Amino acid sequence: MKKVLLRKLLVTIALGTVILIWVIDWLSAHTETTMSHLSVEHQRELVEYGKEADLIYRKEGELGLSNWLHEFQDKEKTWAAVVKSNIQPIAGSVIPQKYIDEFRIGRSVEWKIHLYFEYNPIMEVPFLDEKSHLLIQLPQRMRPGVYLTFVDILLKVALPFVVLCVVSLVLYRHVMVPLRKLEHATKAFSQGQFDVRVSKSFSNRSDELFNLSVTFDGMATRIGKLIYNQRELLSDLSHELRTPLTRMDMAIDTIENGINDSDTLTRLRYESNNMRALVEDTLTLAWLNNESPVLNTETFDLAELIQVICDDAALRWFN
Repeated sequence: MKKVLLRKLLVTIALGTVILIWVIDWLSAHTETTMSHLSVEHQRELVEYGKEADLIYRKEGELGLSNWLHEFQDKEKTWAAVVKSNIQPIAGSVIPQKYIDEFRIGRSVEWKIHLYFEYNPIMEVPFLDEKSHLLIQLPQRMRPGVYLTFVDILLKVALPFVVLCVVSLVLYRHVMVPLRKLEHATKAFSQGQFDVRVSKSFSNRSDELFNLSVTFDGMATRIGKLIYNQRELLSDLSHELRTPLTRMDMAIDTIENGINDSDTLTRLRYESNNMRALVEDTLTLAWLNNESPVLNTETFDLAELIQVICDDAALRWFN
């Protein structure tokens, strides 16, 4: 038997689980990467802080910048500083201009923030002269990934739970819908509807459940045929027994009336033998219907059978 249903379950469960794990891993990584960046609003806010510090430094000098830094640190509850970058190579070494242009003391506002660090990173906003830099320890209110734990639970617990529930429901319906049809057919058959069949409703399947429906139909056909045959047998037997019993009653009445007919006892013996043969034939027929043995063909004398029928008809006509 082809294990089609088993293959379907294996493909759905095994392959589906692998795909689900891959999707969850990809979504988790993608979501974490997306949440690791500062929001556009906070990036713009840090850049504005850099521009404000640069403007104050150029207009008011270091004293004004110092006052602004104190006010800023009190406002944001964080640490901030302004530093100079003066890269001076020694020992005849040469630094590429690209490195100098892209040199950073802290993190750019566009860079990724590691969400699992306990401390907030140092962000850098360059001044217009590219030689001075505002360093700010990222304020706690700007820290990204606030909802990371919630998103992790959603992606790694809620999502697979919902998906597996849906898959389980689909598999349950795929298996239970045909089984319910078989259940209804079995109940109908037990209530006397011997012509009920289910394999036609399984024609769109080619798995073990379809084979089960074919087996059920075969069983229903055989049992229904046996029940019909038994009913016909009882009906025919009751009819066949009434005729010899009637003749036996007539023979008994003849004896009771004192009519000494020599043929009466012969008729009684004949009808008794006929009933015994009829009962034996009935039992043999019932055994053949129940056991369904392989029978060997035999020849018989048709003329003799016709003679027996004629003698029986003559005896009935005589009575």
